[in-house]
Amino acid sequence: MKFRKRTGTERPIFRRILVSILVPALAVGCSHTLRLGPQALPERWQKAQRRLEGRKAEVILRDGRRFRANGVEVSPEAVVWWEAGSETRHSALPGDVEAVCYRDRDRGALEGASLGLLAGAAALAVVGAASASEEGACADFVCLGGPVAGAVFGALIGGPIGMTSGLAVGAFRQSRICVRFASDGSP
Repeated sequence: MKFRKRTGTERPIFRRILVSILVPALAVGCSHTLRLGPQALPERWQKAQRRLEGRKAEVILRDGRRFRANGVEVSPEAVVWWEAGSETRHSALPGDVEAVCYRDRDRGALEGASLGLLAGAAALAVVGAASASEEGACADFVCLGGPVAGAVFGALIGGPIGMTSGLAVGAFRQSRICVRFASDGSP
């Protein structure tokens, strides 16, 4: 087996792995769904109503039509919304509505900060452990240097960096939250 000598122009493998995991995760973003049907408990309908209260949302009907709404009310009998721009009131049976979705900037920022903290800490912990020297001052089972210290130092630096960038990305991307309606009578 032949090994190539590194010239310094190749990107390290950990960067490739990190990019191949983080880029799709950021592109997809986070999404949350609440499912409702005719058999759903009244508390679930109330929870959906509280989530949608005062929100700008998108109403997606089963026939493919989409409406931007300035307000939505849901109940087991009907889904009512006011179309953005014209303020025209529309209504449909819950079985005719596929979903009502909205975006939440605060939740997106919180999720982005959490994911960024974990990703940043993990990434720089790997970098710190890989770049630290094997020599360290060890007493019994505690080492003050070497890969362990490099990993800890990397995680302490990477966590806040990842959290800050994740916060910004999460707030920009926002978190998508949908209320989905069953068409077959299931709960």
